[in-house]
Amino acid sequence: MKQVLIRVHQVLGTALSILFVMWFLTGFVMIYHNFPKMQESVQRHALYSLKAIPRDSLEVNLKTLVPQVKPDSLSLRMFSDSVYGFSYSLGGKTTLYPSEGKPRDRYTLKEVDLYAKRAFSAPIIYVDTLHYLDRWIPYEKHLEQMPILRYHYGDKSRTELYVSQVTGEGVQYSTESSRFYAWIGAIPHWLYILDLRFYRDTWANIVITVSGLGAFMCLSGLVLGGMAYIKRYRKRKDFRSMYPKGVFRWHHIAGFIFGIFVFSFSFSGMMSLQKIPQWLVSTHRPELSTLSQDKSIQIAPCDYPLSIGQLLSQLSSKEVLKVSFRSYGEKPYYQVLTADTTIFVDASEAQAKPLKLDSIDVKRWVDALHPQEKYTIILLKEYDNYYINKKQNLPLPVFHVQVEDKDKTSYYVDPKTASVRYFNRNTRLRRWTYQALHSFTFKGLVGHGIGWNILMFTAMIGGTIVSCTGLVLAWRYLRKRKTR
Repeated sequence: MKQVLIRVHQVLGTALSILFVMWFLTGFVMIYHNFPKMQESVQRHALYSLKAIPRDSLEVNLKTLVPQVKPDSLSLRMFSDSVYGFSYSLGGKTTLYPSEGKPRDRYTLKEVDLYAKRAFSAPIIYVDTLHYLDRWIPYEKHLEQMPILRYHYGDKSRTELYVSQVTGEGVQYSTESSRFYAWIGAIPHWLYILDLRFYRDTWANIVITVSGLGAFMCLSGLVLGGMAYIKRYRKRKDFRSMYPKGVFRWHHIAGFIFGIFVFSFSFSGMMSLQKIPQWLVSTHRPELSTLSQDKSIQIAPCDYPLSIGQLLSQLSSKEVLKVSFRSYGEKPYYQVLTADTTIFVDASEAQAKPLKLDSIDVKRWVDALHPQEKYTIILLKEYDNYYINKKQNLPLPVFHVQVEDKDKTSYYVDPKTASVRYFNRNTRLRRWTYQALHSFTFKGLVGHGIGWNILMFTAMIGGTIVSCTGLVLAWRYLRKRKTR
């Protein structure tokens, strides 16, 4: 058995050693820099103010242009400096209803150009029209937003902005600096090989397989290292390494001390893309994952007690850029993008006021999802092990709903934004096997900056030592095999 473990560790270690070195080195970068993404501040610069819209014509156009059924989404914004319009989605199809002209399925090139020119004052050097995914938009969701125009700006930051003709808004933003950090961080860390990443299932299966084999390699090393120390103690009554000097000794010591971190990083990396199997922890109502996130409008747009015209009139002191119709169950509200922030406005009364869900609102929503189950609702005023992230910037307080069903369903509902976080037995286990192990997002650790930093950097440095010494041993192993 021991010889089998040694062979497994040697072969897998030789094959994967360079990947582990890369994962740990790029991991240091990803603590501070992730893959580039669209910034809301850029969108604010690009959108026109809604102040110029005549309130009477707005109400008329909402009634006459937009279908008065319950859409999946509906938003209002300026298409240009003189034309406003509605973006209406139903059944996966988006239709634009401009105040001038006929309904259409995309923004014009002129409208997209105006958006890009307002986003940055720097001159636009050239523009590419994309009908395919590229390095900086590798996700399948972007296919639904094609065509996408890529604008290259002549500023010092070498800014690039991707704007969709379907949404009329930016979908990706990057600078030379953010692209550089992506090249030495997120791209190699997540194996974002250009042609491979476009095929998500294939890419995911490769990452899962490689990281899973890496976890098995680490586990075999931990077993072998422990066996070596036990053998040493039985013979000489001490816990010194059996290797007298050199790289073998350092790899043995570091592996024994930090091997559990190397294993947890590799295993949790695999779990970032691998769902918990249903045969292990079954989910009895998988549809709740979608239903809990549903913000589709439950009443006709014109039936909002607070009309869109009244909203804009009552917010006349603010620079309103975009208004989205939303619904929490049957409670209507508006999500309003202004020049400096995003606000959520209760639309259940004619007077505009900040959205603030109460326990009755939450109860009605839960009753619709769980008409037969018992549940409890508490106002959570501090983070727990599930409602938490690394930056500890999730809003508090939130309503925590615990349902007495087979899935042990729970929800975290933000009363000020109506955002919902959903967990069941399966997803809670996945949180422990991925986020908790990979980012150390534990209650009591996150939020105590020095404690989290000490643990993370200790684990990362230790993992780097284990990986680098393993790479040297892999090189020696290959050289020895070659000379035979």
